[in-house]
Amino acid sequence: MTATARDEEDIDCEYTSEIVCPFCGYEHSDSWEYHGNNETIRMNCGECEREFDCTRNVSVDYSSSKIDYEAEAAQKAAQEKRLADRLAECRKFTPGMRVRIKQGKYDNGHRVGLEGTVSDEPLHEHNPFVMVDLDRDAERRADSTFYRPEHFFPDQVEPIEAP
Repeated sequence: MTATARDEEDIDCEYTSEIVCPFCGYEHSDSWEYHGNNETIRMNCGECEREFDCTRNVSVDYSSSKIDYEAEAAQKAAQEKRLADRLAECRKFTPGMRVRIKQGKYDNGHRVGLEGTVSDEPLHEHNPFVMVDLDRDAERRADSTFYRPEHFFPDQVEPIEAP
């Protein structure tokens, strides 16, 4: 047996996290890019340029746990209460009411300090927002084909006092 053959036998190339050349031991980075699950593909080593076969071995694991029905019910009840509270807050804003968008940072990128009129679009019970037709909104509408009223959480909107 030659030294080269003995060295090749010592190369760890089975069930490794990256593809390893069985001839020179070169570890091919980004092995995840090679396709095929439990299929053999033929490839060339990026180091020694020799050809070899490679198989991606796929393994699936599962975890299970007991269901905590009490905690699940409490979480659902709390979520329903938050939704009902927000719906009640939204109902304080009636169609045609003049409102101002409060100062603050909003996830959806709205500018602040704008005024508008509460829309007559119906309130959605499962996702309640205050729908507002904004004043001074021509700039946004010029860039978009989206012409529906903007939606805001009730705490982002305040009524404007009548003069």
